[in-house]
Amino acid sequence: MGFILKICIWAGLLYAGHRFLKKDFRRPQINHVLLLWGLVLLYVFVFFYLNWSRHASLNTSAIDLSVYLQSLSNFRLYSLVLGKSLLAGHFSPWLYVLVPVVKLWTTPGLLFFIQAAVLAGAAIPLYRIGRRLGLDNWLALVLAFVYLNFVYTREMAFSDFHVENFMPLGFLLLFEFYLARARLAFWLTLAACLTIKEDVGFYLFPWAVLAGWLDRDNRKTAWLSGAASLVAGIVSLIVLLPGHGGTYPYFQNWAAYGKGLFGIAAGAVRQPFATLGVLLKPELMHVLLSMAFLPLLTFWGVALLAPAWLQLASSHPAQAGLHWYYAAPVLPFLFAALAAGWAKVDARAKLSPLYATITLGIALFLIIFNFTWIAPPKVTAEHRAAARLLGSLPEKASVLAQANTAPHIPRPARVRVLGLNAMSSSPSLVVFHVKGNIWPFTREKYLRALDRLRLDPNYAVLKEESGLVIF
Repeated sequence: MGFILKICIWAGLLYAGHRFLKKDFRRPQINHVLLLWGLVLLYVFVFFYLNWSRHASLNTSAIDLSVYLQSLSNFRLYSLVLGKSLLAGHFSPWLYVLVPVVKLWTTPGLLFFIQAAVLAGAAIPLYRIGRRLGLDNWLALVLAFVYLNFVYTREMAFSDFHVENFMPLGFLLLFEFYLARARLAFWLTLAACLTIKEDVGFYLFPWAVLAGWLDRDNRKTAWLSGAASLVAGIVSLIVLLPGHGGTYPYFQNWAAYGKGLFGIAAGAVRQPFATLGVLLKPELMHVLLSMAFLPLLTFWGVALLAPAWLQLASSHPAQAGLHWYYAAPVLPFLFAALAAGWAKVDARAKLSPLYATITLGIALFLIIFNFTWIAPPKVTAEHRAAARLLGSLPEKASVLAQANTAPHIPRPARVRVLGLNAMSSSPSLVVFHVKGNIWPFTREKYLRALDRLRLDPNYAVLKEESGLVIF
């Protein structure tokens, strides 16, 4: 799939270059809306396939998929793996919208499809943002294409299922309605965004303050939305405190700057050189360089710096590296800023006789330097046999399984995760996958746990095949 897509892209680029050198560069006449939707549908399939192949090859790498499958199968959002409601850990009440659907069809494939549709669908409001800011149809399509092929978009699509991955669609819709002055749609979208996760308000607050300061015509809406975002974020944290023993543990990721929300904010101001150093980290510099620093040419680029800093300043390695779903809060700001910066350059370039050259050069630069492909894992016959074996486990038995095998087991509400949940309740079945990802174990602890169960008089090996050992 990746090879075919690359061939198509390079064929198109070579054709465009050939026509340009022949002094006959004309953009083909086509239905842009149809092409946009075609791109989105293509990448819904691509993103779905990435996640599905990862799941089918038993490469799930965390507990999150099992937690979401369990939580979304009941209106309490209760997860046996967590031992509590998902809402006690993260404030994501919008998940109630998915519960009726997942209760009817509790399968990882459904979550993969929903996530793929949401991630790819974010290209539609991004295209419309580009048009509103002044890009013509073809340049707005290039903008959407760059987003769909961007390395962090791909990593997000390849990260099982997480609520954070709904942020690009929600934020870009919010920005579109803000630019369109569609106030009712803007406020409804803001309300929906603030229910995605407890930290959403802290990403939107700086943008709203900056927008209100610079956009006098829409100042009231911007500043009111900023106040609503900050209040919603604080209230969300207060709601979560009982579930975390009276504290919000994730603040520890920014402990180097201070304690608590306002302590961290004050610490960032008191340590300007450390704060600036975070924004100069390679992760952000590489992205801005690959976009010719176009995102920094308007206030949208300044608004980008706040969510980028919040992620990059974290002591959590995956978050600081923008890996997997941790890039989700940054992406919508980045691409809105790219659209605004590119539109600004494009408006000035129209005065130049070299406009066609400049336009084509920027478009090719963005496509070439921001195209990536994550090769899907190979699904072998052994993987398929292991999945069939997991699917045949007795439906009434309680199961303790590894994180990468748990999502394959029918009726996920009865499954707990090996290494995270204790065996004190004596599950009916215990599943080891000796050829797969052993997270959260080290190799030594994993082998010790396996040996201990082999010697346990209460358990015997039921089956040992296809890389699975079932007790």
